[in-house]
Amino acid sequence: MNSIKRQQGDILVGTLISLVILIIVTLMLAQAAKQWQYEQTAAVAVNRITVVQDAMQRGYINAITQGVAPNNIAAYPASRANLIALDLIEACSIGQEIAGQCIDQTKLPWVTMTNADQLMTITPFIDPSDNYPAFNITFSIANIAPMKKRMIIRNAISQLPNYTEDAAGNVTIAFTRPGSSVAQDNLVRRDGTAPMTADWDYGNFDLNNVKYINNVDDISFKNITDRTALTGSIKLGSVVISNSSGVLVAKPACPSGYTAQIQVWTVSLGTTDLQYNVKNFASWDVDSGNHWRIYFRSTAENSSGNKSYFYQGVVAYGTWCDF
Repeated sequence: MNSIKRQQGDILVGTLISLVILIIVTLMLAQAAKQWQYEQTAAVAVNRITVVQDAMQRGYINAITQGVAPNNIAAYPASRANLIALDLIEACSIGQEIAGQCIDQTKLPWVTMTNADQLMTITPFIDPSDNYPAFNITFSIANIAPMKKRMIIRNAISQLPNYTEDAAGNVTIAFTRPGSSVAQDNLVRRDGTAPMTADWDYGNFDLNNVKYINNVDDISFKNITDRTALTGSIKLGSVVISNSSGVLVAKPACPSGYTAQIQVWTVSLGTTDLQYNVKNFASWDVDSGNHWRIYFRSTAENSSGNKSYFYQGVVAYGTWCDF
C-alpha cells in the first residue's frame, strides 16, 4: 500500500514539475514574442522615418534641378501635406489604410496621449553652419507603453544621425541636404536655366562639338592658326565710289584698350574716258572720328600726254579691333 502511495506521489510531483516547466517555457516564449513584436515596431518606425527622409531629399533635388537656388529654404517641401501634394509620398486616407489599400508612411506605429495617430512633423530650416536648408522630423515617444517597448523603439531610432530627445519624450531628428548639392551649385546646368556668375576657365582644354556661339560681345585670340577664326574676327565690306568726296565707313565699337583698324584695297575701276589710258590707281582711307572716309582715284593720260583724274571705282575693306 505504501509503495502504491509513493508511486502516486512521485507521479504527482513529476506532473507538477512538468507543468511548471511548461509554464516557464510558455512565459519565455511569450516574452520572446513580445520582444520580437517590439523590435518589429521599432523597425517599422525607422523605415517610415527613412522613407520620409528620402522623399524630402528627392523633393530638394527636384527643386534645384528645376531652377530653385540650392540655398533657398523653398527647395525643401514645406510640410507633410506639401510632401504628399508633390507626389513624393503616396497619399493614403484613413479609409484606404483600414481597407489595406495603402500605408501612410508619415504615420508612426503608435498613438499619442489623446489616442490620435502619431504623425511626423516636418519643418525645413536654414542650417547656420553653412546657410543651406535642412529639415527636422519631430514626433513624440512619450505615450509608448510599456516602458520596455519604448526603450526598444528609442534604441532603434536613436541610431539615426542627429537624434535628440527632450525630457518630455519629444524627438527631433535633423537631416541636412544631400552632400553633393553644394558642389552642384557650382556646376553649369545643361538646360540653361541658371546664368553664369563668374568667368569660366577651361584650364587649357578644348571646347568640342559646338554648333553656335551667339551674342558674343567681344572675343580675343591667342596663337590663332585657324583661318575661319581669323577671317571671322574681321568685318569685310565694299563700297562704290563715284566722286572725289569718297564714302564713309563706320568704325567698329572696340573694348577698352583696343583700337579700330581698317585695310582697303581696290576691287575694280570705274568708267573712264575712252581716249585716256589708265596709268595708275589708288585707294586709301582717312580717319574721320567715328568713321573712316574711303577714297579712290585713278590717273590716266591721253595720246597727247595730258593727264586726267577719275574717281569712280569699287573699293573693298576690312575692319577689326587691334591692341
